[in-house]
Amino acid sequence: MSTIDILNFYLDLRYDIRKNTNTKKTGSEEQMATAIMKQKGIPEMDDVEEIISKISEDSPYKRRPTQKRTWMTVPEMGKLLGLKKTDRYWLVHKNVFESKEIAGKIRINIASFEKWYANQIKYHKVTGEKPGKELKSWSYSVKEVADLLGVDEYLVYDLLKKNQMEAVIVDYWKRIPKESFQNWYKNQSRYRTKEDRRKRRSSGRCNNYDA
Repeated sequence: MSTIDILNFYLDLRYDIRKNTNTKKTGSEEQMATAIMKQKGIPEMDDVEEIISKISEDSPYKRRPTQKRTWMTVPEMGKLLGLKKTDRYWLVHKNVFESKEIAGKIRINIASFEKWYANQIKYHKVTGEKPGKELKSWSYSVKEVADLLGVDEYLVYDLLKKNQMEAVIVDYWKRIPKESFQNWYKNQSRYRTKEDRRKRRSSGRCNNYDA
């Protein structure tokens, strides 16, 4: 007997019990129906909600999980970044993320947008999610390198000018790949990070550059 058959039998049985006994006690009605079902060898279904749940699970028309969106509108993007209308379309036309016309409207590919957001630091979501997650994983800002070395930023710019370290431009700002910094650092001895200087001082191996 299918789940739907059990449900129909159970409801018909309760109706007949109520009609023949004129009982107004729902509890007694359910107990009598359950007892009769047990006598007839029908699987117990004490809770009608459970039966309905089983029907929903087996139904070919049950609600399917909502598919993940792949495109968003320009106004949605602008609202997410807190941009006014002109700034929204200016950003779209910079082609920093994928966009295309769908049904006469410009749509922005969400995955492409998120990739761009993780590799820039100029724009910030109103949700509070920080930008540049991927960018910061492989590069330093000039200020970050200056802080690491305990020097002024102008000195870092001077090192870049002398091509002692490589740099890339992101949103008109120079970024120093971490690999480039590490290669430069291990091939010179004049500059030490604040952490390395602390270790040298604690070991008694301090020199003029560690002061």
